[in-house]
Amino acid sequence: MLRRSLLALSVAAVACGAVVLGTSGSAGAAPPASTKGKTYVALGDSYAAGYQLPPPSVATGQPVVGCDQTTGDYPHILAAQLGLKLTDVTCSGATTVDFTNSQDVTGTPDPAPQLDVFKKIQPDLVTITIGGNDLGFTSIAGACAATPPGDSTSRVIGNGKLGAGLLQYATCRDYFSAPTSANGGKADNPYDKLPSVIAKVKAAVAAVQKAAPKAKVAVIAYPAIAPDAKNTPKGGCYTSLKQNADPTSMINPFPSALPFTDTDIPYLQVLQQRLDAGIGQAAQQLGASYADIYPSSLSHSACQPESTRWVEPLTPDDGGLNVLHPNLRGTTAMADALNPVVRQLFAPVAAPTTSSATTEPTTGTSATSGGASAAPLAATGSRTPVGATVLLGTLLLAAGASLLLVGRRARRQH
Repeated sequence: MLRRSLLALSVAAVACGAVVLGTSGSAGAAPPASTKGKTYVALGDSYAAGYQLPPPSVATGQPVVGCDQTTGDYPHILAAQLGLKLTDVTCSGATTVDFTNSQDVTGTPDPAPQLDVFKKIQPDLVTITIGGNDLGFTSIAGACAATPPGDSTSRVIGNGKLGAGLLQYATCRDYFSAPTSANGGKADNPYDKLPSVIAKVKAAVAAVQKAAPKAKVAVIAYPAIAPDAKNTPKGGCYTSLKQNADPTSMINPFPSALPFTDTDIPYLQVLQQRLDAGIGQAAQQLGASYADIYPSSLSHSACQPESTRWVEPLTPDDGGLNVLHPNLRGTTAMADALNPVVRQLFAPVAAPTTSSATTEPTTGTSATSGGASAAPLAATGSRTPVGATVLLGTLLLAAGASLLLVGRRARRQH
């Protein structure tokens, strides 16, 4: 969910590593007859667009080059699994506003509103991933990125903007909890914004349903960026850019950095958990289907080793520039979560077992993958997981081994 203009990564820090394309259990099987040839439109942001994925993914140039869409995104994988005819209008940086308005992208003509394309096609199926940019995870991640303890350059970025409100806080939880008068009114508490964001997502899903009443609608939110307590390593997740620095590497001198403090990992985890749960609840209230990727993704967060994680840390180690975004295993996992949901949507209705039996048609039902329905937003008040949608704040990777990470002073807490 990241606009490239918000990413200040040095080209010298392009991540390297072995590319392992996750394989679906149904990837080698022939598409089911119930879905083969169905028209499919994918809507959403960079988590749906496969932002900056490494090879074998390649840029699609769709709907415009500036959308940073790749062939490794979950819509392409799902379409291949189920034999769907895909039109992919997902675009990195999209918010719910961009469903009905032309999105402002960098360096290219702006794409048409996503719903305009959708209306013209009137597809059999639509998938939706949206809401993370409405919450503002670019600003959140920027404020939460922390320098190592004792670093004299430690500072907090006011709402992710370099030079704004440079006040020092031990954690971004403290920063976002501080009175707005103490930081120039820049720190909009993301927890306070959740209800309005969920309302926007619900309105966007309703607009999709209205635009093509016959289309099957499947919603999927975001895989976990931060782990829950059960999946957090004993030593925590905090890894600074300097901690794993390899000055001999010309490709990725700062591998696998996740500079979020032990206090902020659960803070971010709860935030994303509530976002995902609210999105799921909104979809199901409207009778749309919801694929719940969140529970299964907690053991594959950005805190996990490269071999098992689905989301890359602040400095990716998979060969792409997919900062705090899914890797190829992650996009495959998202497709796999949607696969049984879509199959169910198009499954033939069973005939009555006897001539005297009657079968009432089922309407307005909503399927949830993994057997876990999204809990009501009000029921997620405890500080448990979050995995949010993304992103980093203004970051400067200097050539060589030196780095100035603009965040606030990190205080390791064990």
